[in-house]
This record gives sequence, C-alpha cells and structure tokens, in this order.
Amino acid sequence: MRAVVLLAALAIAVALASCATNVSVSNPPSPVVPTQALLLRTDPAGASCYISRDGVVVASVDVTPGIASVPRGKEPIEVVCRKGDLEQRMTFAAVVAHDVPVEERVAPEGPKRERSAGELAAGIAADLAWQSLVVFFPPAAIGVMAAGFAVAATAEPTYAFRKLPRVLLAPAAFDSESACEEYFASLKGRLEAEADAQHARVGETCHPWPCNASDSDCPNPLCVAQRARVDAELLSQLDQIPGLRARVRISPP
Repeated sequence: MRAVVLLAALAIAVALASCATNVSVSNPPSPVVPTQALLLRTDPAGASCYISRDGVVVASVDVTPGIASVPRGKEPIEVVCRKGDLEQRMTFAAVVAHDVPVEERVAPEGPKRERSAGELAAGIAADLAWQSLVVFFPPAAIGVMAAGFAVAATAEPTYAFRKLPRVLLAPAAFDSESACEEYFASLKGRLEAEADAQHARVGETCHPWPCNASDSDCPNPLCVAQRARVDAELLSQLDQIPGLRARVRISPP
C-alpha cells in the first residue's frame, strides 16, 4: 500500500514539474488579469448597473441583483445604477487586500453541483499524495513546502474591494421641496422598519447560548453577529441619503 501511495505522490510531482517546464519561452502565456466578483444590489431591485474605472466601463449587470467581475487595481471604481427615472452614482475606493475579510474577497457562491467522476478521481489522488507526504516527511517540512507551493502558484493581488452596500435609487428631480422631503422621509422610515423586522426575525430564530444558571446575561454570539450585520446594512443605506438628497433638483411643473 505504501508503494502505491508513493507512486501516486511521484505521479503528481512529475505532473507539476511537467506543467512548470512545458511553457515555451518564445510563446509565453498571456497575462491573466485578476478579478473580483462583486454582488450588485439595488433598492428597488431590477436596475441596470455598470462599473467604470478612469472613465472606462469594466463590468456591468443587466438586472440587479447580479454579480459583476471587476478587474482588480488600486484605482477607485464608480458604480452607476438606473431604473426608469431612478438613478444613483457611487464611488468605492480599493483597499489593501489583507484588510478585506476573506468572505468578502471570495466570489459569491453559485448553485451546488455534483462532482464529476474525474473530479472525484483527482480528489482521491490528492488525498493519497497527501498521505504519502505525511508518511515520508515530518509535519514541519510539509508546512514549509505547502507555504512555498502556495506562494509560487498564486499571487493574490495587492488591492481588493469591500462588499458593496445595497445601492439606493432615487428620482433626479421633484416638483417641489415638500415632495422631496416627503420622499426621503418615507425612504428612511421604510429602511428602518425593514431593519426592525429583520431584528425581530433574528430574535425569533436564535436560541440562548449555553450558559450557567448563575449567568445574568447570556447572548448568543451568532445572534449578536446577525444583528450587527443588520445594523451595518441599515447604516450603509442611511449614509447614502444625504448624497442623494444633495443631487436632487427641484423642477416645478
């Protein structure tokens, strides 16, 4: 059995070496521009959006919610969304990649699918190879090799974008100042009511965290995290209202 495992490990090593040496110097591979999948959401949904950098459109979504694949870079991006007479423009700065939480750098998960026979076979071969490494090399050496392979195989871009907030859309013009004030007051009230409803759902579905009988307060960390996400989403939307209000025109009929 050990011989089979060793042969599997050697086969993978040979394959990796072959991949590394079969690149023609005269015909180098085309450079791959790293991208980041960004989920675009709007209120109301069903808007069309495009993302530009330095005045050049780099990605678009026909109908929100949708995912846009944006080339990474240190320059900011502008998101423009429209639905009928509703529109919004927002600018987002790139930040150092390691400052972005891992869950925000990973592409939004798509539909689940069954793995093919080839994928299953590849997974088994990888498991056998790993077992052989554990048998023939000490754990410290494996850690060093794994780190080296990771650095050599993937070079994460320096910059990335935070998860985009839900983009609020609003009319560009109103017939009167009172109509404008009424619109934004109603918008603010609706957003706060939605957040209150989400907090209520969290309270209904969360169970108390296992505690001692003597504990006076026993918050469930999962519930706390859910409530924090609701509050952060509400704040990201309320912060958009002053900018929207400032761009509105009052055009009496």
